[in-house]
Amino acid sequence: MALEQVCQAEIESLHRFFVEWYTGECDDGAFEAFETALAPSFRMVHPDGEEYHRDAIVNAIARAHQTHETADFQIDIEGVELLHDLGDHAVVRYEEWQTLEGARTGRLSTVVFEVTGGNGGPLRWLDVHETWIDPPTG
Repeated sequence: MALEQVCQAEIESLHRFFVEWYTGECDDGAFEAFETALAPSFRMVHPDGEEYHRDAIVNAIARAHQTHETADFQIDIEGVELLHDLGDHAVVRYEEWQTLEGARTGRLSTVVFEVTGGNGGPLRWLDVHETWIDPPTG
């Protein structure tokens, strides 16, 4: 499988976990897989400009278990593009579209992956930077 496809599968898998975790459709085993996917040095810049380190993100997501109704929350991933294949790292950009209680917001996200097993993965999330595509109103 090409590296771009491996990255797309990883991005889709992580966001599927978010939906299943927030809606209570998965168990703690899935949470452990999520934690393993994030490198110890993982950082994220939220679209509002706030930077979060791994521990803060893991703790916030752990507390958010089963906080949304299944019918009210979904995430769609579009436009996955491998920007740079650096051998042991990959830089990928994608659009993340979240729908919560009928309100839809978009984020343009850039992720840096560590490629730990050749082009077939597995991948570890090192850094994510998100920018609003369509900022929420209100």
